[in-house]
Amino acid sequence: DIDHFKAINDTLGHDAGDAALTEMAEVLRDLARDSDLVGRLGGDEFAVLLTGTGERNVAVFRARLEAALAQRNAAPDRAYALVASVGSATWLPEYPASMATLHRLADEAMYADKRARQQDTDGTAALPP
Repeated sequence: DIDHFKAINDTLGHDAGDAALTEMAEVLRDLARDSDLVGRLGGDEFAVLLTGTGERNVAVFRARLEAALAQRNAAPDRAYALVASVGSATWLPEYPASMATLHRLADEAMYADKRARQQDTDGTAALPP
């Protein structure tokens, strides 16, 4: 999820919200390998299916995502900060799970991440100082 997406829309307008969605999609697509799948599930929620990988690679992907967003957010003309909450779930052959179960588990982890990192409940953290 894009953190504070509603604040971007409400404060800067829907054109800025659309730009944030497009930018997040570009970042995710740039970080993904040819074998991975990137998609927007709806609203400000995206999914990345990392193929042939494990939890260690998920952590690497997350670190690369945070670095890419930090680099974009450092631009002097930024109207908003682009920040993502991330959750993951891993499919294991010995414990097969449906896509619906994996999505639910990833969603639960993402909301836990969002709660753990939330600094400002009114959404103003999405805007530059």
